[in-house]
Amino acid sequence: MGETKRPSIGQRINNFVNRSVDALSNFLSKNRGLPMMVAVGLIALNALIVIVNELAQGTAPALAPLASTNCLLHVGLLLGFIGILLSEPLGRG
Repeated sequence: MGETKRPSIGQRINNFVNRSVDALSNFLSKNRGLPMMVAVGLIALNALIVIVNELAQGTAPALAPLASTNCLLHVGLLLGFIGILLSEPLGRG
């Protein structure tokens, strides 16, 4: 009788992505320096992992992949650059 049409899966995904991006931009506009602070933390954590791995001299095999690839350093740099680029367009909260 009064059958309502459900939105398609594509429309639901689109609505979800739109709401998520809006929420993220609102959060980042209120916390503009947060991506840069997290980036600095990741870079410092990478330095700590490299130092501990060197001092352990191979006795910490779990740290070896992170230390040899500097993965956290690269993620931190990317996050920092993205944070700098987004800080101005998002404006003040």
